[in-house]
Amino acid sequence: MSSDPAKPRECDDSGLPALVQRSAEPVVVESYHAGWTKPWRGLSAQAWSELLREFGERVNGATVETSKNRELAVRYGLEVIPAVLVFVGGEVVARFTGSVRVEDVIEAVRSALRRASTLESARQELEAASASRNALSPVRSILRRRASDGSEHAMARAG
Repeated sequence: MSSDPAKPRECDDSGLPALVQRSAEPVVVESYHAGWTKPWRGLSAQAWSELLREFGERVNGATVETSKNRELAVRYGLEVIPAVLVFVGGEVVARFTGSVRVEDVIEAVRSALRRASTLESARQELEAASASRNALSPVRSILRRRASDGSEHAMARAG
């Protein structure tokens, strides 16, 4: 998650979009406002630790301080804080606001992992189909040539 594996990394307007786009794993993002004496957080330190115990390196964690990163707040609709978002493949797949039960986030991450697995399987199938189509391409062109050569000969004989 961060240099301290039990803590999520702090992200900004440029860092979070890069993280959610390039991450092969689901990304759990907590937004908060630090302007109060004690920031109201959606996930406690204990909840982040529980996410780490449950998923280890199969999930990335990040936090965003919304008053300092207004572009992100607007982009992801973070008007109500705290908010917890779960991303897969750069897209939000789950959203929570207020104090969040870690069990709900765990279930959302499990669902995100299933979705990521399904997307990866589909990508591999497409790559395999494309590779086999490309491998057959020379054979198809030879067969097309032979078919067109054969029809020209047949027309020449008939004419």
